[in-house]
This record gives sequence, C-alpha cells and structure tokens, in this order.
Amino acid sequence: MNGQQGVGKMILKYMTEEDAQNICNWEYLEEYSIYNIGGWEQAINNNWAITKERIRKQQFRVIYDDNHELLGYIRFKEVNKRFI
Repeated sequence: MNGQQGVGKMILKYMTEEDAQNICNWEYLEEYSIYNIGGWEQAINNNWAITKERIRKQQFRVIYDDNHELLGYIRFKEVNKRFI
C-alpha cells in the first residue's frame, strides 16, 4: 500500500437520540455552514424530523467507524415512490 492507511470498517446503525443530539451540535465551516443546526433545542423548536423518535427509526441511519466514532448520517425519505 503506497504509504496510505486504508479505511476501516464502516457500520450502519439506527440513529439514537444521543446520536441525533450529537449531530445537532456539529458545526460546519464556510460554505457548509448552511448545514449547521444550532443545537438540539433549536432542532426541537424548529420541529425537525431528527428530533422525532418514530421518524428517526424509519428514515435516519448513522455511520460509525470500527473505533466507534460517529462519522456521519443519512436520511432515506420516500417521495413520489422514490427514495431520496
């Protein structure tokens, strides 16, 4: 391997409330700052889907690495019989 370390395993899991709270506190820089949620309370006040347990279980998944570090999340939402 030409000096580069390979990517370990990635694990897809259901999103817990703790995961959702952590994600709501993430801060993106510069042009990605549009994705900043502003914290868990802000997400609740905005009635965002990530704060709803039923919707989290149906539509949201988190991605962890094999060191149990939260890497990201994904939302599967059906619109017009297609998933986006």
